Amino acid sequence: MSELLPVLQTTIDALIADVDKPARYTGGEVNSVVKTGPLQARMALAFPDVYEVAESHIGFKILYEIVNDHQEFAAERVYAMWPDLEKKARAANVPLWSLESHLPLRAFELVGFTLQYELCYPTVLAMLELGGIPIRAVERAEPDPFVIGGGICAYNAEPVAPFFDAFLLGDGERAVVEILQVVAQGRATGLSRAAILKRLAAVQGVYVPAHFDVTYEGINVTAITAQADTPHAGQTSPSGVPQVTRAVVPDLDAVPFSTRPIVPNVQPVHERVAIEIQRGCSRSCRFCQPGLVTRPTRQRHPEKVVALADAGLKASGCDMVGLLSLSAGDYAPINNVVTTILNTHHKDRVSVSLPSLRSETLTDELAERLAASAAAGFTLAPEAGSERLRNVINKTSTKANLIQAVEAAVMRGWRNLKFYFMIGLPTETDADVVAIIELAESARQAARRIRNDANITVSVSTFVPKPHTPFQWEGQMSVEETRRKHRYLREELKRRRITFRYHSPEQSFLEGILARGDRRLADAILQVMQKGGRLDAWTEQYDHNRWMHAIQTTLAKHGLTPEQFLESRPIDGLLAWDHLDAGILKKFLKTDRERAFAEKTINDCALTSTCYACGGCDLVHPSRTGQPDTVEPRVHAKEVGQGLVAPSVASREPSGPPVARSRLRFRFAKEGRAVHLSQLDTFNQIVRAVRQSGLSVMYSEGHVPRPKVGFSPACPTGIVSHAEFFEADCRGFPDPTAYVKKLNRWLPDGLQVQEGHEIPVETPSFNELIRSTTYAVRLPEPNIIAPRLAQFDAASSAWVKILRKEKHKVVDAKRCIVAAKEQGAELAITLGFSRFGTIKIGEAIAAILGLDAVATAVIRKASVELGTTPLTHEAPEAVAVNGTVL
Repeated sequence: MSELLPVLQTTIDALIADVDKPARYTGGEVNSVVKTGPLQARMALAFPDVYEVAESHIGFKILYEIVNDHQEFAAERVYAMWPDLEKKARAANVPLWSLESHLPLRAFELVGFTLQYELCYPTVLAMLELGGIPIRAVERAEPDPFVIGGGICAYNAEPVAPFFDAFLLGDGERAVVEILQVVAQGRATGLSRAAILKRLAAVQGVYVPAHFDVTYEGINVTAITAQADTPHAGQTSPSGVPQVTRAVVPDLDAVPFSTRPIVPNVQPVHERVAIEIQRGCSRSCRFCQPGLVTRPTRQRHPEKVVALADAGLKASGCDMVGLLSLSAGDYAPINNVVTTILNTHHKDRVSVSLPSLRSETLTDELAERLAASAAAGFTLAPEAGSERLRNVINKTSTKANLIQAVEAAVMRGWRNLKFYFMIGLPTETDADVVAIIELAESARQAARRIRNDANITVSVSTFVPKPHTPFQWEGQMSVEETRRKHRYLREELKRRRITFRYHSPEQSFLEGILARGDRRLADAILQVMQKGGRLDAWTEQYDHNRWMHAIQTTLAKHGLTPEQFLESRPIDGLLAWDHLDAGILKKFLKTDRERAFAEKTINDCALTSTCYACGGCDLVHPSRTGQPDTVEPRVHAKEVGQGLVAPSVASREPSGPPVARSRLRFRFAKEGRAVHLSQLDTFNQIVRAVRQSGLSVMYSEGHVPRPKVGFSPACPTGIVSHAEFFEADCRGFPDPTAYVKKLNRWLPDGLQVQEGHEIPVETPSFNELIRSTTYAVRLPEPNIIAPRLAQFDAASSAWVKILRKEKHKVVDAKRCIVAAKEQGAELAITLGFSRFGTIKIGEAIAAILGLDAVATAVIRKASVELGTTPLTHEAPEAVAVNGTVL
């Protein structure tokens, strides 16, 4: 497969020239891996969302590094296109390509999709089609890639089962290499697809849908059977259903973790060094699918966490560490770990974030340590407003816990607090919805007693019953009922000056259908894709009518309606996912459901001697987690991490006498792939490289310190430039020439620092001194330059339309263009910065050569000219127009 030719860089450049965020599609990032030469197998790690979402996913980073650390294998990244580029790619017949080698998706031996959200399913199918891979598994020929899905949605993969060759249930750190080996060996020895799939089915956690037959009657599943000659035929549940058992890594410290994270071209959704400190959760929140299917609770050793933070910060240039867990406060040595990271990286102003924290686990000590970080807001998740309903869902936090957490956070500097709630939970009444308002108001009052500018935001989502939870049999609230509760919450919270946010009722409705759906929904998902459905997790891309039409017409063939999939399910009936063993016994789920309706809670079994026989650890079924002697116990409070620093919090600002300071100015180039970087993305790349190089840059004062690094005016995307500049205020007198090479080591392809020198500290900023910028413009037909330039020179004025801050104006380009002259086959244009303001290079080309020349012009930023004193900028003299194009 890998003999297929890559998509040419020139083709990619032409396609992405005028799309949103073109740097999403170029690759070439620091720490990315490009392997050439013969390999046993190439794997495409595919994420059905855009670049900045995918680059925030920790599982992706782990698998990428694990595969690429094997000499005979390669992993490359493939992400979804935004609709603007997909439309252009389809029109040009250009396949979906990988970021590393620009190979078409069909060139890989294995394509692995991460399935994190049910609404991503049409995007998966669109990526397969655009990548040149037959959408249905049965339609794939022998040379086609094997398409495998993983992630949380794999625990009920039935709605998309016809489109996948296999799924991986559970932890992928070890299984991914074994899967690659099976595929590579099978291809090398000439095995058929069917024979390779049988070998894959023998890998722990691998589910091959084609090996199972499912029978339905009405909404219910009546039979699940496995083919007699498959590895699954002999594995059955107590009810006799053949099962696939998940893969489990028993010891997080024993498997590789990413220490060389890719430095993204585009700012990701979560810009941080992400470290998983704990996997699994034994809190037993009855709605929480991730907490149950990732059992047993496994914690990373605190010294290992600190070492990973050190390595990740150095390799990425980030200034934030995210300590990830379903409940970070349950990680016993959390205080010492946070303190150690903050103290060790104090000079670089590194902060620490805990994305998931229960109110009862926020101690004063932890709040104090987190307050030493540059955190802008604080998030807590009570989930339910009343204590009665929290007992139902086994969320054991109390109102007192919440108020105590609010006070601890606000007293230590947080001003913005966010609370997550769910509506539509089993047994919920209107009184429980009112309790959300009362709890939020109590939190607001507690916060305002400490500081008057404290803000509270209430964010509400709709409960969706998920497979492998005690609530998997329950019904889901209708869209109409959801809207009614939203209206009430919005009105009442507005009266109390509390911000209200909510998840789309329509998207929750669809999520509920797909989460507990079966193979009969596959045709509807395909129809949505064929009708243009993409990136449905993005509100602006979601079309509820398109989904409803597809699902209604598809289910009507089976005598069903969409609403039936939201109804409660028979407790003793078969469920569509009963053959997928998530490690949790169905008997336990039934028993815990009964406790829920009796409003009885259970304890965290990791902190007590009580075992509830859930099946999630080796205490009941050793085979579920490997050898019992390899399962390390949870770290308890007394095991606070030997060798870590004392729990004292360093000040955010350095102490001691004032130090000497200097200012360095560097010139850098943007060419090749880097021309597609926006100014913000360029800024982020340079600032990261400054940190990684060890340059002793100074920081601003305040709660959120920023590096004192300034940039020359933005260079438009798509333009080659050898005249970009940044300035850095530094401690002491570092040698700028020595740092040129150090900085370039950490910059992506196409960004290169070319020279550096020291300037007086009191020098005004670059933006204050700039007088003009000169561009070189080359056209496919250079013979038009001379006559049109002569016409421009002869005119007394040249009015062009410009758009600034969403307002149209026309300005006289002749007052902004300092010089324009023909130089060989190019046109040199110098744009001035004066009291008349300035115009963009594209606008200047339009004024001189005409609008038709703008689209075909190849532009290079050649030089900038500086003055010696600051320039006071004034708005350009302009004539307002009413939308008329002149």
